[in-house]
Amino acid sequence: MRLLLTDQGSKTLGASGASTGSYYSVETNTVYTTADAKTNVAKINIVYNYDATDGAQVYSPKLSTALGSLTGVTETKFVKSTIAFATAKPADLTAVTPTETKIKNLAKDDVIVFKTEAGKMGIFLVESIVASADGTAVLKIKVK
Repeated sequence: MRLLLTDQGSKTLGASGASTGSYYSVETNTVYTTADAKTNVAKINIVYNYDATDGAQVYSPKLSTALGSLTGVTETKFVKSTIAFATAKPADLTAVTPTETKIKNLAKDDVIVFKTEAGKMGIFLVESIVASADGTAVLKIKVK
């Protein structure tokens, strides 16, 4: 049993109007553009976007208008958490049950726990955010 989480580093994801990709893969620790996400759809676990109604948001690839109807698209569940990101351990994650397919109105310093369809759990801290249609979010990610 792992006693520490694996640090995936900080990843910048862009909203739909940004040049930075909006799609993150836990498996490859890569941010993908829409075109690349479509050819790697089964690897995508987290989608980032912004709109006036829901603000900055992360959601399951199954909710993505670009990916949702493609064969192999996966589902990820999320939950906002009070876990201390800096000291989070695998046991902290397994004590939480992510149930939401979308987290709205993300803000700097939010901590989100996620679980992929394959059962991989992780946690991320919103390090910074530019909440606009062409903005970005920097997520510091750790996985179990």
